[in-house]
Order: sequence, then structure tokens, then C-alpha cells
Amino acid sequence: MARQLDASTTRELAHLEIVLSDARVRYTRHLAAGRVHPNRVNPEVVINPKAPDPLSVFTNFVAATDVRAFVQTFEPQTPRYARLRDALTRYRALAEAGGWPQTTTGDLLKEGMADAERVATIRQRLEISGDLSPSAHAGDIYNGELVAAVKRFQARHGLGVDGIVGDNTVAQLNVNAAERVRQLELNMERRRWMEDDLGDYYVFVNLADQYLKVVVKQDGREKTAHTALTVVGKTFHRTHVFSRYMSYIVINPSWNVPRSIAMSEFLPKLRRDPGVFAEANIRLVRAERDVDPYSIDWQRVTQRSFSWQLQQRPGENNALGEVKFMFPNRFNVYIHDTPAKHLFAKALRAFSHGCVRVQHPFDLAEVLLGRQGMRRDEIEELRASREERVVTLRRRIPVHVKYLTAWTNKDGSVHFRRDVYERDKILNKALVNAHPRPI
Repeated sequence: MARQLDASTTRELAHLEIVLSDARVRYTRHLAAGRVHPNRVNPEVVINPKAPDPLSVFTNFVAATDVRAFVQTFEPQTPRYARLRDALTRYRALAEAGGWPQTTTGDLLKEGMADAERVATIRQRLEISGDLSPSAHAGDIYNGELVAAVKRFQARHGLGVDGIVGDNTVAQLNVNAAERVRQLELNMERRRWMEDDLGDYYVFVNLADQYLKVVVKQDGREKTAHTALTVVGKTFHRTHVFSRYMSYIVINPSWNVPRSIAMSEFLPKLRRDPGVFAEANIRLVRAERDVDPYSIDWQRVTQRSFSWQLQQRPGENNALGEVKFMFPNRFNVYIHDTPAKHLFAKALRAFSHGCVRVQHPFDLAEVLLGRQGMRRDEIEELRASREERVVTLRRRIPVHVKYLTAWTNKDGSVHFRRDVYERDKILNKALVNAHPRPI
């Protein structure tokens, strides 16, 4: 490139103009829509970012009096992106300075225990990452401010917040600064895929965080109106990344069992005992008529010959719980209640067949339906009927199902999550093989 900049002949100058023009278009496209197309890299990520018009780029480049400022207009114009960019700058500086020490594994380290080597290492590690103020803790006893700092670290990394240093906490402590830098870079790419404006009122689900929030825009600023833990798809049933509009909510839903689940989970049980349907409150249906499960020789039924529909009636033990939130999509993914409440107590919650289970779903229903004047007691009245009821939303609500393994909160805290679906790994490989970086 250096030799090309010394071009003097007409041919060389023409070639240089082509190279520079291509660089301008590519650079602005990378800033505005990412360096790689998400759906081509991973078909489970269904996003189509909009790249800038090349002609507009050329025209405005010529007219720009401040090229740097002009180029910066192509990157996401959101506080979320700016905070992440600032975090990347800080973590790059930490990595260049040598990062932090590695913590040795051992028995569980609990409050009040003495461990000179590990206490000193953890203290240094957390001071470098900003979780612990310098000189806030001294000595060989794991206590006081050091325990509080470990809890802050655990919260920032999606771990169980108990202050106990075990294998999972040590594993996250030992992710080096260079790896965290790359994780931030990957998530800046994901932010470039996303629209700046997600809506004036929307639901945001972060699959990597297994968390949901309802966001409302007031006076041009976004505020979180509701939050909830979620359970997301197993690694074998990874939940897709996409955006759609929620249009209705079903209270006391019935569940039409997908054929894949009927084959893999129910057919083996039926061969052992057809009474499993009564226990699970499931109807066996063919041509809209109930069929007696005891009238069928299940030993002779194969996956190919299975021709019935399984439908679980409404009730507390329904797999969908007592309410579901519908934003129609080709993946048949929706947000719903669950009878398996105990799963919300786990730090890693990837247990579903692909849908998003939400904790305290009627609190979510109250927030969403409250927009159209529906009170909690009215919702509870529908719930108490035990009949399936559909409530249509007067205004559709955008639902964004995303996958972010790093972000920065408004308070400046930088959060990281485990790459449960290995989408960081896939994206990293794609970026390594892509064009040179824009930053």
C-alpha cells in the first residue's frame, strides 16, 4: 500500500483511486453493518443488517470537511455501543500491561478461611479488574471487602453470587485479559448488526445471559421497566437469534406437543404404559376426535406410523405453565411460563427445547397488558377460569432475542458471560478469515 501511495503515472493513480474507493466503502460498511454477515456465518443468527449506500458514501466523503467525524457517523450511535467501545479501550490497556495473575485451584475457599497464596492472588486479580479498591483488604484471611469483591465479580460473570471461590469462579478469574479483549471485539461486531433504535417499548432477551427485560423510552432515554430470569434452549436445541413482534398473550394455554418431542419422549413412555397420558393431562387426537390410548397397540407403532396429535390441556402442570407470550415466527419460539420453577435457581439455565421460559410470568403479563389498561385482578380472573383465553395486544411489541456475551452497564461495570452455544467461537473464526479490522 505504501508503494501505491507514491503513484505518479496515470495508470498507477487510477489503480490507487480504485483501491482507496473500495477501502472507503468497505470501512464504512464494516462500521455500520459489521465485518461479516451474521446469517452467512451462522444460520441460527437471523439478522440482516443494512449497509450504507456506496454512492452516498462517495458523495458525502467528498463533501466532508472532517473525515474522521464523518466516518464515525457510520458506527452505531447508541450509548450501549459507546460504553462497550470504552470498555474495549480499558481492557486493551490491561492486556498490554500484562493482564492479571492466574489463580490456583484448590478446595472451596469460603469466608473466614486462611489461604495466604490464593488470597493474595485473588486480591491482586480483583484490584486489576476494578472489582476491589486498592488497599481495601489485607492479610491472609478471606473476608470483608475481598468477599464482597468476589461477589461483584461473580455477578459480572453470570455466576452464582455466593462469595465462595470454587471451580467455576476460578475458571472465570483465569480467563486472561487478551481473551476478554477478543470477547469485547466479538460483541462490538454483534452490536453493529443491531438497529440503533430497538423501539419505544420492547422486550429484550439475552440468550447468553438467560435474562429478559422490558425497556421503555422516555424523553429520549431508555429505562428498564421489568426484568426476569429466563431458561433458554439446550445446547442441542439452541434458541435462534431474531426479532419479531408480540401480538397476543394466551392465558391458560394448551400445548400441542411437537412431533419431535412426541417421538423422542412420549412414544417410549406409551410403549411402557398408555396411562402416561392421564398423568400428564394429555389428549390423544386424530381428525379432531379424542382417541383412547389403551385402544392402540403401542408396541407396533413406529415413528413413521405415528399419526396422532398430542395436546396437553391447560393447567398448572402444562409444559407451558399458565401463560404464554406470542410473537409468531418460523422457529416456533415464544416466551412462556413453566412448572419447572426450580430451574431458575441455577446460574446456567439452558434446559428448554428452544423456547424461552420466564420467571414470574404474570408479573410480565401485568407490565405488558398494563399498557392497554388491563389490571392485574382482570388478568387473575382470566387465569382463575382455567379456560384458554387469548388477549390481543392493541399495539404490537417488538421482541428482540439476541446473544451477547459481553456488555457494559450504565454504571460502567463490564459484564461477561460463558459462550454456552459456542457462537463466539464461530464468529471469531469468521472474523479471522474476513477482511482486515475496521478498528
